[in-house]
Amino acid sequence: MGCLRIQKKRGIEVTLSQDAEDKKLYEEAQKKCAEEKIHIPGSIQPYACLIIFDEQKNILKFSENLAEMVSCTIEDITSKNLTDILHKNSIEAIDALIQNENYGADLIISIALKNMPEQTQFAFLHSMNGLFILEIERSKNYSSNNLQYRKSEFSKKLLNEDKLSNKQQYLVDSIRGTTKHDRVLLYVFDADWNGEVVAESRIDNSKTYLGLHFPASDIPKQARDLYYQKPTRYIPNVDYQPQKIIPDDLDKNGHPIDLSVINSRSISPIHQNYMKNMGISGSMSFAVFKNNELHGLVICHSKTTNYIEPHIRESAHDLAILYSALLSESDLEAKEAAENSKQECMTKLAHAIRNPDEEGEVIENLFLKLLDFMGASGVILSIGKTEYVFGNTPSENRMNEIIKALKAHDENNIYTSNSIENDLGIQTEKADGICGVLAFPLPQKSPSDFIIWFRKEDIFERNWAGEPVKQIHNQQGNVKIVPRENFEVWKQIFERHSKAWGREEIQLAQEIAHIALAITQLVYVQQQNQILLYSNKERQKLEALGRMTGNISHEIKNTLQPVKLMADMLKDWKSLNDENVETCITILGDNIGLADHVIQDVLSFSRKSENISEKISVNVLKDDVIGFVRNLVHSRINLVFRIQDGILKNPCVEININSLH
Repeated sequence: MGCLRIQKKRGIEVTLSQDAEDKKLYEEAQKKCAEEKIHIPGSIQPYACLIIFDEQKNILKFSENLAEMVSCTIEDITSKNLTDILHKNSIEAIDALIQNENYGADLIISIALKNMPEQTQFAFLHSMNGLFILEIERSKNYSSNNLQYRKSEFSKKLLNEDKLSNKQQYLVDSIRGTTKHDRVLLYVFDADWNGEVVAESRIDNSKTYLGLHFPASDIPKQARDLYYQKPTRYIPNVDYQPQKIIPDDLDKNGHPIDLSVINSRSISPIHQNYMKNMGISGSMSFAVFKNNELHGLVICHSKTTNYIEPHIRESAHDLAILYSALLSESDLEAKEAAENSKQECMTKLAHAIRNPDEEGEVIENLFLKLLDFMGASGVILSIGKTEYVFGNTPSENRMNEIIKALKAHDENNIYTSNSIENDLGIQTEKADGICGVLAFPLPQKSPSDFIIWFRKEDIFERNWAGEPVKQIHNQQGNVKIVPRENFEVWKQIFERHSKAWGREEIQLAQEIAHIALAITQLVYVQQQNQILLYSNKERQKLEALGRMTGNISHEIKNTLQPVKLMADMLKDWKSLNDENVETCITILGDNIGLADHVIQDVLSFSRKSENISEKISVNVLKDDVIGFVRNLVHSRINLVFRIQDGILKNPCVEININSLH
């Protein structure tokens, strides 16, 4: 494995020189590297020639090595038509492709030059802003002309293999057997675009890169983006002489010609030096996609020049495409199962929070399940005056520190950190070991509503293929990256960091937050409805009380009138017989009782208590009401009672007799 260097660090970023000026120069060099226009190099590799022509087949531009291929001077080519260079049959084939718009970087066509009609050349036809680019590969002694790849066998082996690591190994072994490279690596990106070698096929005497990591700067963003347009990259000989485009590399609008999809596009000088430092003469790479996202690369290395026929390159690429398809299918199945389980869990969670009677163990079990989906150790959910705390979370004092620090950021956006010590300035405590947070505030109704997920410290080692920080070269203010020369194992220990939050976890956190927000709004609406309902009841009571107070004097007077009458009669008690006295006393008692009922009814109403109803016989109620009314009027008044048809048929009614009186 070579020499072993150990560096124990707290941060993901490798510490640079303590000199601030050096750090500034390094950042400047990185920025320049990231801005390199690798898709418009203005030249190609010499294993191919380029011809740029219009619809009339007039040659507008070409690579300088075309003159040698067609045995012509550069000056002569400038005024020629494509028909002057290619055989008649080749022109007809190209016409058919253009007419049917059947062209592209993956379509291999066979053509013949006019000066060599018996020799077949491999070519690719591309379209560009109304112009066409013909890329002709020059004849070589290809090392793999006699290789035939049986796709059905590869497909069957991959489909029957359950273990991912075995599929990965079979992929790199098959591609190395097809292309005859010295080494084939399967390189998988992490969330930060660092790459890890997860499978390797190599000749026996070469050192291994299996398990080693390569920094994201080895394949910068603009290089990764090109794999979406052109999923293969082929460099047969790193020590090539670039062939410029003549008379210039500008299109009809004056912009540099975009060579993104051209197989033979020149490579960056930085990448050229990188290959030489690794001892690589020839290389080839294929993109591996998972669900249409760049997942990794199959990278092929040769210590010597390795020219490979286009059909063989395409066969190797087919293997990567098939592996990508199986990887995506397997991933989609796993995601679908997880998604169904997650949605079921979240639906139950929403129901449980919405129904307070079902809180407790139900919500706790649901959140503990969501912790697994999130890869989190704990969570705090605050909704209104209710706070749910599950799993491993910080102490109250430390939680307040975290919330205070989070408020310094945009309160309306999700916030993630896998090192609150570095990002928020909050020390990691051994008691809880929490280093990472994913916070989502819910500011719609209450600034105190939020969800914060926590992750514990994840101490791990990472073996890099050489020191991941590149060197810089500063010559008279011209700062540039210098590719590393040593690829021996360089060990790095990470601590006081949690595992980084992935895109799927952030998306899930947002979904849970939206559910919590919807519940918060629902609870708020329910509370407001309760307040409105209560207010409406109180308003109705006040209106009734207003009407009632207008009639209280009338009710009391009606009740006291017979009392006064009986009292007057009793003054002359000597003239009354015993029956009359008894009648007077009965009427007095009944009306005093009625007055008491009126007072109790008002008191009951003022106390906002509910009236109590009871079942009473209709006939009894009739007699009671008639007797009550008779006692209120003078005996000389004739009373007539009319009772609605059907009422007396009911045996009883439920009524508050006091309210009726």
